[in-house]
Amino acid sequence: MNKRSLGKQGEDVAVSYLEKNGYRILWRNWRRPWGEIDIVAEDVTTKELVFVEVKSARQGTGFIDPEENLTPRKINKLRRVILSYLVQNPDQENWRLDVVTVTFASSDTGRVQVAHYKNIECLWE
Repeated sequence: MNKRSLGKQGEDVAVSYLEKNGYRILWRNWRRPWGEIDIVAEDVTTKELVFVEVKSARQGTGFIDPEENLTPRKINKLRRVILSYLVQNPDQENWRLDVVTVTFASSDTGRVQVAHYKNIECLWE
């Protein structure tokens, strides 16, 4: 599985996870020339707009946790894209940034581990 298909599969898993946990998906892969937001959703419980960055990995040789791929460069891109979204949608007052990590087992067992980190404020510092 190449990096692109791993990312797509991870996003599909994240969407399914979010929908099962009370989120309404508004957009997938909301793009701007300088970057994209993987998922834009609404937390139905809190009525917050949620920008979701999905990080995926497959266990095996050279395995690192998916969240380790969230680099300062990627965080800066996310900031720009989120601010662009908010400028185009000024009625959105309550929002947050979440990260969903998806780890696929190294074998063909089909096991998947999902972790959801809500309101990652430290990324904005």
